[in-house]
Amino acid sequence: MGGVAHAESQAQSASRAIRAESDAARMLPHLRLVAQLWWMAGDEGEMERVMARALESAQGNAEHLADVADSWACFGEHGRAIEIARAALDLQPSQGRALYVLGSSLLEIGDVEEGIVALYEAAKAEPDQVETHLRLGVALIHVGRPDVALRAFDFAAMVDPDGADDPYARVWRAFALAGTGRGEEAFECVEGLEAQTPGNVELSVLLATFYGTVVGRPDMAIPLLTQALDDEPEHSIASVGLVTALEACGYRAEADEALEQLREFDSVSAARVDHARATRDRKRQGISNMSAAH
Repeated sequence: MGGVAHAESQAQSASRAIRAESDAARMLPHLRLVAQLWWMAGDEGEMERVMARALESAQGNAEHLADVADSWACFGEHGRAIEIARAALDLQPSQGRALYVLGSSLLEIGDVEEGIVALYEAAKAEPDQVETHLRLGVALIHVGRPDVALRAFDFAAMVDPDGADDPYARVWRAFALAGTGRGEEAFECVEGLEAQTPGNVELSVLLATFYGTVVGRPDMAIPLLTQALDDEPEHSIASVGLVTALEACGYRAEADEALEQLREFDSVSAARVDHARATRDRKRQGISNMSAAH
C-alpha cells in the first residue's frame, strides 16, 4: 500500500475510534493525530473538519489550545497557529508552548522582532525546553546578534547536552561562533558532520552555507552541494549555492553548466543568478577600467 493510501486507511480507522470517545481532554491527542493523517493523505477537507472539532474540544484550556496551535503550525498554517496561540495566552499569559508556537509562527511569516520577543518569553516560561533556546538562537543569528545567539545555544547545551549536540544545532552554533570572531572553534563545532550529510539535503545545504558564505571556504561547500543535488536534483537553494561556490573558486564553465541545470526547473532563481552575475561582472569591469586608467 502506498504512503498516501496507507495514511488514508489509518485516518479512517482512527476516525472511527474517536467517535466513541466522549471526554474532550482525552480525545484531543487523537483528533490531532487523525488530522495529521488526513493531511498526509492529502485530504484537506477532512483535515479541516477534524481540526475544527479539536479546536472546539480545546476551548477554555490554554494548554489544549496551545496543542491545537502547534498542529496548525506543523501544517504550515501559521496565521491560524498565531490566532489560536494568542487565544491560549489570553487564558494563561505564561503558557510556554503557546509562546513557542507564537514566536516560531511569527518568524515564519516574517515578523522577526515580535517572534524573538515571544521566544524570549517562552524561554523564561519553560527554561528546560531546549528547542526554544535553539530556535531563539537561530532567530538572533538572522538579525545579526551572534553574541546573544551564542548565549542561547550555550543555555540549550546546559539544559540538554544531547539535544544541543544535534547536527543542525551544531552548525547554527558554528554560525554564532564565527560571527563572534571564534573561527577556529566554529570549525571544531562542525568537525565530522560531513559524514552525516548523505541523504540529508537540508543539513548538506546548511553546512555548505556555513563553509561558503560564513568562513569563506566555497571549495568545502562544493562537494556538499553536489551531494545534495544528487539526493534531490531539483533543490533550488542547493543549485544556486553550487553556482555561487563554483564561481567563487574560479570554475566558470562548471558554474555555467550548473546554472543551465537550474534554469531547467527554476527559471526565476536562474534569472536572479543571471542578474547577480551581471552586476558582479559590471563591478569587475569598472575596477579593471579604473586600474587601466591609472
